[in-house]
Amino acid sequence: MIGARPPLRARRLLVACLFLAAIMVGSFLPNTPASNLMVLFILATAICLIGYGATVSGYRRPEKWPMFTALAIGVVTVFAVNTGGHSLWLTAFGESLRCKVISVDSHSSSRGSTQWSNELDCGGRTLTYWPSLGHTVEDVGREVDVVVDKARFVRELEPGKVSLGFNLLFLLALLMNGAFVFLVAWLPVRKAVPAAEE
Repeated sequence: MIGARPPLRARRLLVACLFLAAIMVGSFLPNTPASNLMVLFILATAICLIGYGATVSGYRRPEKWPMFTALAIGVVTVFAVNTGGHSLWLTAFGESLRCKVISVDSHSSSRGSTQWSNELDCGGRTLTYWPSLGHTVEDVGREVDVVVDKARFVRELEPGKVSLGFNLLFLLALLMNGAFVFLVAWLPVRKAVPAAEE
């Protein structure tokens, strides 16, 4: 049985939007040089994700769908903002450079895994290039194209990872969450049908 729309609780909606903003910031920060704090970002984002789900779920008691939907949308948001936000930032503040590989470096972790990076010379500017997913380090002497941040706030990316398609992922995350919060606040709450009426 469909009941009335839930009363407008602006404070609860504001808290949900603040949790959402924190999720988006926490999803974007691993693209910055502070990515050595990755565990902290993941933990904070997970806590905000749970807070987001609990906040929207509490808005529509006794329904359970908002909690699970918020968690699913939140996870999609993490990936969309991480990828799309990085591309969008470099579209706005990046420049494409042709660089020469001057070294290949290995980095061993305490868990035994090894990551590889290149040291690049980009017309007098030296930078450490960590290949993104699907790309590998290049041999010494080869030339590579990278998109670098003029402000040096985010890490560089390959030109193929900075495109309109990736930028639209960020917009998709915003629209998806905006529509979800609107539906949580606007849709009528379903009331349980008493056993005598069935």
